[in-house]
Amino acid sequence: MIPYVMFYCSSLVLVVLSLVLKKYDWFWLLFLLFFSAVFVGLRVDVGADYTEYAQIYNQSGNITNFELGFDIIFNYGKRLGYDYVFVSLFFFLLTTLFFIYSIKELNYKTLIYFCFLLFMFVPLTSTIRQGLAIPFFVMCILNSDRPKVYFTSIALGCLFHYSILFMFFFFWVRHIKQSYCRAFLIVLLFSLLSIFNIVEYIIMLLNYMPGLGAISTKLLMYTQRYQVEFSMNSFVYKLAGLLLITMFMPFIKVNEKLRCSYNLYFITVCIFILLKDNAVLTNRLTYATNISLVTFFSLLLSMIRGFYKKAIVSILFVFYFSFSYFKFTATDLRHSVESAYMPYKSLLIN
Repeated sequence: MIPYVMFYCSSLVLVVLSLVLKKYDWFWLLFLLFFSAVFVGLRVDVGADYTEYAQIYNQSGNITNFELGFDIIFNYGKRLGYDYVFVSLFFFLLTTLFFIYSIKELNYKTLIYFCFLLFMFVPLTSTIRQGLAIPFFVMCILNSDRPKVYFTSIALGCLFHYSILFMFFFFWVRHIKQSYCRAFLIVLLFSLLSIFNIVEYIIMLLNYMPGLGAISTKLLMYTQRYQVEFSMNSFVYKLAGLLLITMFMPFIKVNEKLRCSYNLYFITVCIFILLKDNAVLTNRLTYATNISLVTFFSLLLSMIRGFYKKAIVSILFVFYFSFSYFKFTATDLRHSVESAYMPYKSLLIN
């Protein structure tokens, strides 16, 4: 656990320096990018899906069934004879550069990138195809008032992971108005509906939708793995996140992009409640849509006035994201058998 604590503390120092020396924010951001590339990008056998990707990469033959963009990079690296760790590093750098590009207009970039690393640690280190698509979720949220950019972001995101297709359906409800009362009643409604095993009906429906090809196959695979027990700890954590951002309802009501971030997280929490009998399916969705909490925080910072108010809000969100980081690195398992993150190993530390 010590390497993860050291990475966290060192990154936090860089964030504090970026806030004190605001003029050099880009410098601290690039410094943190380099530091994270060494720690995360050069990891070996770290992350639940790392060994699976490495095994597929090292198999003879070049035929894989991933999304087009990922497939091209994956197989091209294979043809050139690169070791998988360097291909993994390239994927990490590509993801982070996409993300930094998506937040280029925002303030406090180093702080936002730090939160991204903490809260998106699983997609960055395990479900890496989904990790590559996450910056395009951000582009959708931050361009929710520009349909062309929004749908272009979806199309580009599909090159890496089909989960971003959720944003197509989300587009029609992205700016729906919210209130304390409405949010409470909707969560209550979904809680009541969760009494019925909705997953069974989804399986029945997908069996009649073979025309979706790989998407249908993937959804069917996840829905059929619904024996995973409902996690009360996960539910409480997600609900705590929802309560945290709901506290800022006055800001949500007056800013469309903030409302878009709120609605995305709110809807996925409702889906998580509704499909409580399928942790695999809901986790695959929330791994990506959780980025809405990071965008919410980044947008909220620009709206809050006063140093102490900004400091309190920042501490609340960073604490929430930090809890996720330490929880996963300490407890996440590979195939429910062995630790996915410990001991930490990399090309530099074995």
